[in-house]
Amino acid sequence: MKYLISFDQRDEPFRSCLQDLREGIRSVCPAFDMKEMGMGERYVILIRLKQWMDEKQRDRMAWQVGKILTRYICDHLEPKWINKMIQSSHHYFTKKEIGQIQQQVLEQLETSAWECQQVIYRSRREKLEKQIAGFLKENHHIALDGFVSFRLKTYRKTLMACVEEAIQAYRLKRQYHEFIELLRMFIESRPPKIGLVHVIHDNQQFHVLKADGTPVLDKDLEPVFMEMADQTASQKDHLMSILLSMTPERIIIHTTSPDENVIKTLMQIFEGRVMTCDGCSQCQPSARPFLEDA
Repeated sequence: MKYLISFDQRDEPFRSCLQDLREGIRSVCPAFDMKEMGMGERYVILIRLKQWMDEKQRDRMAWQVGKILTRYICDHLEPKWINKMIQSSHHYFTKKEIGQIQQQVLEQLETSAWECQQVIYRSRREKLEKQIAGFLKENHHIALDGFVSFRLKTYRKTLMACVEEAIQAYRLKRQYHEFIELLRMFIESRPPKIGLVHVIHDNQQFHVLKADGTPVLDKDLEPVFMEMADQTASQKDHLMSILLSMTPERIIIHTTSPDENVIKTLMQIFEGRVMTCDGCSQCQPSARPFLEDA
């Protein structure tokens, strides 16, 4: 009984997986030999099994070979395909950015469940192993690049969808950081209009107080920021308008939720000027009447 596995010579050589393939075959059929050869533009591995195997053993052999080929696809070929997809996406990315996007795609692939013919698989590796093993039970010759192109079309489409999603997420993240940097430069270019403000974060509401405890009102803002504050219904945007207009030297944020995105954003924009407080009297319910009176 023989198995013949062939690869496009342009693919990364399979040699790094040969030892694993030998051990997998030996676990099912100790008597075998394996030969590597070149046939035109193909790299070929010929496996000869020297003992008879029943159907159960043949199934195990198909699973062993399928497992190694899946590992080769996921660990060696997949990163190259993803890299190529990113570069052909009509967006310019540096080598470092491509690496970051590629890593995000790979992490998403490793943590996602996959479906094939109404069966849910824990991972793409499990799904690919099942498909390759199923093919090898009926066929003893597999051209890996052809198998991927014609038998794994859904897998390739899913790869492309993951790449597009990762690119979109990366672009949004990059735009966010560029926006933060722009606001930071704006803050640095302006002289402070007030020494200290307190930001009271209370159940998705924000109150901005001066050092003496009196509230900062819209009329205290510059006209352009007053207009921005009047036109927004968002508490977060209103807070940002106040702080950008006042450009305080120091900001103390009183919150019990320091990990909220809006708090993190303020920490980035007003870097070096912000501290959080999560335990003083103004953070506690007893301080709420004071805020209302103010």
